[in-house]
Amino acid sequence: MEDEPPAHAVNLVHRHVGRLRRQCEPDLPNRASGHWLVPRGGGYVMAVDSGSLDLLHFRELAERAGDEPPERALRLHAEALSWWKGPVAADLDPIHRAHPAFTAIELEYSAVVESFARTALTLGQARVALPALAGAADRNPYDEAVQAWLLLVLAASGRQGDAVARYELISRRLREELGVDPGAELRQAYEQVLRQQFPSGALVHAGPAQLPPDLPFFTGRADLLAQVHGPVAAIHGIPGSGKSVLAVHAAHRLVGRYPDGQLYLRLHGFDGSRPVVTANEALHDLLTGLGADPEAIPHTRQAMTGLYRSLLAGRRMLVVLDDARDADQVADLLPGTDRCLALVTSRRKLTKLRLTAGAHLVTVGLPSLAEARGQLRAHIGIERAAAEPAALDAVIYHCGRLPLALALVGARAAAHPYLSLADLADEMREMAGAGLLAG
Repeated sequence: MEDEPPAHAVNLVHRHVGRLRRQCEPDLPNRASGHWLVPRGGGYVMAVDSGSLDLLHFRELAERAGDEPPERALRLHAEALSWWKGPVAADLDPIHRAHPAFTAIELEYSAVVESFARTALTLGQARVALPALAGAADRNPYDEAVQAWLLLVLAASGRQGDAVARYELISRRLREELGVDPGAELRQAYEQVLRQQFPSGALVHAGPAQLPPDLPFFTGRADLLAQVHGPVAAIHGIPGSGKSVLAVHAAHRLVGRYPDGQLYLRLHGFDGSRPVVTANEALHDLLTGLGADPEAIPHTRQAMTGLYRSLLAGRRMLVVLDDARDADQVADLLPGTDRCLALVTSRRKLTKLRLTAGAHLVTVGLPSLAEARGQLRAHIGIERAAAEPAALDAVIYHCGRLPLALALVGARAAAHPYLSLADLADEMREMAGAGLLAG
C-alpha cells in the first residue's frame, strides 16, 4: 500500500543517522558518555545537557536566578543573557523561523530580560539592563510588556526624552500596522515615565557609559569572543582584521557583569593623522570619565595612576583601550583589580602585558570563509547572497577576507540593492588590476 514504508526504510534511516553522527560527533572518541544521537522510543533523540547546549545552560542560569537575592540574581541574569547569541533560527527563512518551538524560545528570552530589568531597577542599576532590553524590544516590536520595561529603564537611566520618543514610536506602529491602541501595561509605564515614578532605588547617578555603539552586523568570531576575559585581554592583529570591532562587541556582551560603568579611550597608537596619546593624557581623560574634578587631578603620572586605581577599587567596570602603540603606553591605564576587565587592542602582540599583568593574548586573524559569507549575508540578506554564491565568494576574495573591507563592500551593496554581486565583483577585479585593491 502507498502508506506503508518501503522494505528498505529501516536501512535508510540508519544511513541517515550515520551521516548525522559524522556531522555531530567528530570528536566521539573523546566523549566518555557515548553517542550524541541515541535510540529511544522507536526513534532517535539527541542526548545533550547544559554543558553541551547553550539553551539548556541559559535556562539553568535563569532558573537559579529566581531563587537568589537581588544582587546575585542580577549577576545570574546577566550571565544567562550573555549566552544568547541572537534571534532563534536567524539563518532560516521566515516561514520556518515562525515555528511555534522557536517562538516559544524567544518568549523565554523576553521573560528573562524582563526579570533582569525588574531586578536592575530595584537595585538602582537600570543602565545595566538597557542593552539586553533594547535588543529584545527591537526583535519583538509588538511585545508590549518588553516595550513597557524599556520605557522604564530608559527613563531611570536618565533618558526620559528617549523613553517618551519610544512610546510615541510604539503607539504609532500599533495604530498604523495593527489598528490598535497601546494596552494598559504600556500606558501605565508611560505614565510612570512622565511622573518619574520607579521602584525604590531605580534613579541613580549612572556610571560612565563610553562604549561606542555595537556593530549591528557582527557575526561569527565565537572562538575569539570566548578568549576575551579578565582581568586583562590584549587583542592584536593586522590592520582591518576587526580588532576594535571585536573588543567593542565583546564589551557590549559583557556589560551586565560590570554594572558600575564602561570607560573607552582611543590611544591613536597607529593613527598617522593624530598624535599618539601619552599616558598622562590618557590618565587625565580616564579620571575625568570617572567623575574626578579636572582642577583636582594631580600632575605627576604616579599620582594620577594612584588616584585612578583608587577610584576603581571596589567597582566592577569595563575599560577599553583601543589602538595601543605598545605595552608601556597602557601599563598605568590598567585597573589593577580583578573586579574590572580591561580590553586592549593593538597591531602589535603585547607580550609584555602577559608578563606584567597576566593578560590573555588574543590573536585576531582573518575570518573563515563561512564567517566572511555570514558577514556579507548580514548586510545584503540571505536570499541575495544565495542567488549568486560564486560572485559572493569572488567579492570575499577581493576583500582579502578582511572584516573592514567586507563591511565597506557590504554597506555599498546594501545601499545599491539592484547592483548584482557579479557586477560588484567585476568592479573590484578591475580595481585590483589597476592597483587600487589588494588581491
